[in-house]
Amino acid sequence: METGSDILFFWVARMVMLCSYLKPTPIINNNDNNNSNNNNDKNINIDNKLFRPPFPTVLLHPMVRDAQGRKMSKSLGNVIDPLHVIDGITLPALQQQMRMSTTLAQEEKAKAEKGMALDFPQGIPACGTDALRFTLTAYTQQGRNINLDIKRVEGTRHLCNKLWNAARFVLSHLQHQHQQQHQAQNDKSFTTTNATPLSQIDNSLHAADYTLADKWILSRL
Repeated sequence: METGSDILFFWVARMVMLCSYLKPTPIINNNDNNNSNNNNDKNINIDNKLFRPPFPTVLLHPMVRDAQGRKMSKSLGNVIDPLHVIDGITLPALQQQMRMSTTLAQEEKAKAEKGMALDFPQGIPACGTDALRFTLTAYTQQGRNINLDIKRVEGTRHLCNKLWNAARFVLSHLQHQHQQQHQAQNDKSFTTTNATPLSQIDNSLHAADYTLADKWILSRL
């Protein structure tokens, strides 16, 4: 099971106890006994009998918080929707979505609007999926909590754009050289504005066998 550390005792421990009480799974055959000897710390002992827990391993992911380290809360207006980071959203649209919420009182909605205006005065810029994934992965090197800052995601987007442009530049020259040497019959100038047909990617860059996805990505560069 994979979850966050904040609900470890609120939900995970209760589920283990409730499942073990309502429908315990006893260890009865030899294979189970052999496995239980290697995983004694993961089995449950009830009345001197070993029972298998509903999930013997619990993986804890880092907690995603706002840039100030506060836990995300609708009443604070600091909840960040991943789709808003990917596609971008304006501040009025953020506030309008919050006003449509039926779980907040009017006082909490007013407080949330002020929080949104402070945290996202210009809204949330469109950063894309790759930049969001790259940023979250980089955050995990620092500790168990992720203080997600939209400005850092935006900076990662600029880095991804630089990597993309560098790849386009290198592949355009390599592809042009390859076409001159091995495809004289289709000797045409390579331009970055036109996509390369998939049929011309099979042996480019002297690479190993490309998958269909690899060929499509190369055709877009």
